[in-house]
Amino acid sequence: MKILAYKEYTGSIEYRIEDNLFYGKISGIKSLISYEGTTRPELEADFKTSIDDYLEDCKMLSLKPEKLS
Repeated sequence: MKILAYKEYTGSIEYRIEDNLFYGKISGIKSLISYEGTTRPELEADFKTSIDDYLEDCKMLSLKPEKLS
């Protein structure tokens, strides 16, 4: 399986042929963080944005971000 990595997080890369869409989710944490894109660069950008948004939300809510298990 192909994976993406960013800021100590990893995520899957899947492809849904009927929608012509790449998608995935962060692995190894309980929270559901997903991302998608119609091209590999769009997928990678949304992956990084999703992690950055998650970390910012945790900071704003004074929560400790989950780390890979």
